[in-house]
Amino acid sequence: MTFKQYKWTAMIMSFLLIVACSSSRQANHLNGAQSGQVETAGLGAPPRFPGTNAGMLNPQTGEKYNTVYFKFDSNIIENQYMALIRANADYLKAHSSAKLRLEGNTDPRGSREYNIGLGQRRGNAVADALEVMGISRSQLIVVSYGKEKLAVSGDTEADYRLDRRVEMIYESR
Repeated sequence: MTFKQYKWTAMIMSFLLIVACSSSRQANHLNGAQSGQVETAGLGAPPRFPGTNAGMLNPQTGEKYNTVYFKFDSNIIENQYMALIRANADYLKAHSSAKLRLEGNTDPRGSREYNIGLGQRRGNAVADALEVMGISRSQLIVVSYGKEKLAVSGDTEADYRLDRRVEMIYESR
């Protein structure tokens, strides 16, 4: 191997080492933010971002991770979801190019028009909470589906409780 080839090999190896170390440090930062630094009591397993648990259910409650649930005819965020919103805010702060879609949903009761408005108010409530935590509105997209995308089919109060939600879905990093 000539000196020139050795020099290029050393440069490439150094570059790969730097890249590997920086991605490891970033992964450790995310793991540290999820385990111990963020209060997740009552939420089951801590969520991973962006949206890796979006379709998974908490086995104790039947609720989806990365989802805020609401009481009947309400757009007030309950305290138990503030840690989840804070974790998403921390992720968005660390990833300024990330976009988060907030999908507001309702249970099937009520008119289509009323439920579209209520879903929008729920999405805006979560967006407002994120904005108070320092997130730019340009990173947030609020969509209301009203009663069009039910979480579960059924007509019990337990089914309705799972329908009244805002799902947080990452569109980009």
